[in-house]
Amino acid sequence: MNDSDDVWALMFRILGRSRTATERLIRNTGLTGPQARTLGYIEAHEHEGITARQIAETFGTTPASVSSLIGGLERGGYLERTADPADARSKLLRVLPKGRGLTSGFDEVLDEFKRQMTAPLTSEDRATLVRLLTAVDDHLDTLENEKRNA
Repeated sequence: MNDSDDVWALMFRILGRSRTATERLIRNTGLTGPQARTLGYIEAHEHEGITARQIAETFGTTPASVSSLIGGLERGGYLERTADPADARSKLLRVLPKGRGLTSGFDEVLDEFKRQMTAPLTSEDRATLVRLLTAVDDHLDTLENEKRNA
């Protein structure tokens, strides 16, 4: 195993543990992790007039993926798309009563999980980790942009 394999294995393992913690939270809601995250985000920001495009930009995913996710939430009766009075071409997302409050309390539990996960690290260690992971993320962005522009 080389250094890249070690990094990959650790990142994959940590991501898996994070996913497991999230799945425990949402087990009884009937939602998937991405649906719960999206629904909670919409509920927290709907007073600002949130669109699917804004969600894609915020979560760093494609508009097609968000559209599919929103479609599932809409079919499930958790939210609806309404006309944007300021832009007829745009649809605003609004949480329906079935979805309202469904993800309340998740943030606090996730925050505690994140605190526990990083507890063995000093403040300086966490800053270094953020810097290193940001460098990896930025490099992946560059590679994606190069492929798109090729």
